[in-house]
Amino acid sequence: MHEVYGLKPETIENILPYLKLDTTKVEQINVNFAQPEELARHPYISWDMENAIVDFRSGNGFMNDLQAIRLNKLMNEANFQRIFTYLKTKN
Repeated sequence: MHEVYGLKPETIENILPYLKLDTTKVEQINVNFAQPEELARHPYISWDMENAIVDFRSGNGFMNDLQAIRLNKLMNEANFQRIFTYLKTKN
């Protein structure tokens, strides 16, 4: 998936060989400690997803694994696949 605001998909394809992504620079959000506002600031997390995570955490305690989001249907599979690399459960 190539999502870059303001760039057409064909432009991304043309410049892709010249790009390097340092995944160590991605700042993950800890779903166990993040305030609702922090979750909601992420462009892939909707208000409904943020509320589902916070409500689940409030009722069930900390998540040991991100699979809890999937197993408890806090978001659909497509959204989970899109967002899980930006989330974590441990420090």
